[in-house]
Amino acid sequence: MARDEPLFMLGGGDYAYANHDGRYAEVDEAIDAWFDQMQTLLSRYPLMAQYGNHEIHLVERFRDWAPRFSHPSGFADSRNFSFSVADTHFTSLFVTGNRVSPAQLAWLEADLGGARELGIRWLIVYQHEPIFGHGHSHPAKPEYRQWLAPVFERYRVDLHLSGHDQNFERTYPLVMAATNPMRTASALDCYQAGQGVIYAKVSPAGKKSESGNDFSRFTVDQQPFMARRNDTAHHYALVTIRACGELQVQVFAVAGDGRPKRLVDAFRILTGNEAGAAAAGGERRGGQLDL
Repeated sequence: MARDEPLFMLGGGDYAYANHDGRYAEVDEAIDAWFDQMQTLLSRYPLMAQYGNHEIHLVERFRDWAPRFSHPSGFADSRNFSFSVADTHFTSLFVTGNRVSPAQLAWLEADLGGARELGIRWLIVYQHEPIFGHGHSHPAKPEYRQWLAPVFERYRVDLHLSGHDQNFERTYPLVMAATNPMRTASALDCYQAGQGVIYAKVSPAGKKSESGNDFSRFTVDQQPFMARRNDTAHHYALVTIRACGELQVQVFAVAGDGRPKRLVDAFRILTGNEAGAAAAGGERRGGQLDL
C-alpha cells in the first residue's frame, strides 16, 4: 500500500483485536502496538478511520480510539462524519450492532443531499458492516440493506465500501438493492455514472477470521448481481479519481507470504462525456487523486 503512494486512506474498522491478542495486559497497549505496526503508512498518509464492532463492543471502546484520530465534526460525537476532496464527497457511516437510528438516517440524507446540491461529482460512502456479504464469518444483515440502500439510491451514490467479513465481494451497479437487487449493466469493467450503486466489500486488509484462522469462505453460489469475489487472500483497494470524469477501482489480493500482490478486480465508472469517449474508443486523462 505504501508503494502505491495514496493521497490518504479509508479505514473500515476492526484494527487491533485486543480481545484476542494475549500479548498485552492493557487495551491501550494493544492499540499502541497497532499504531506502531502501521507507522510505515500512518507517518506518510492520513487515515480517515471508521469504527468496527471491535472498537466499540469487544473490550475496546470508542473512548479508547476516538482521541487518537482527527476527524471532521459530524454526528453522534463524530462517529459519522464526511469530507470532500476535489470533486468527490466521502461519507463515513457508523454502522455496527443491530440498528440505524432515525436521527442517523436524517443526518445521512442531509449529508448526501447537501453534496448533490453543491454539484459534487462523485459520492463514496464507507462503513464497517457490509450491505452484501455472503461469507460464513459475518454475513450481511438484511436490515441494513432495507434502511440504507434506498437512501444511497435516492442520492445516486457511486461507490459503497465496507469490511467486517474476511473476503472480497463486489456487485454490478444495483437498483432496488433493499428488496430485489437488480443489476443495470452486464459488463465487468466499465459503467456509466448514475446507473446504480456499486457495493464493494474489501476485506480483510490484514486479518484472517478468528474462526479457524482462515478467510471467510462463501456459503452460497455467486449470485447474478455479484460481479467479482474472492475468499482466498487479504485484499485492499486503490481508488483513482481523474479530473476528466473517471472513477477507477482496482482491488488487489495479497497472499501474506511475501509474494507480490495480484489484481483480482478492476472497473471504471465514467461520467457522461467520458462514457461517450470510451464508447467511441477514445481516452482522455487529466489530473488525479489516489486513495
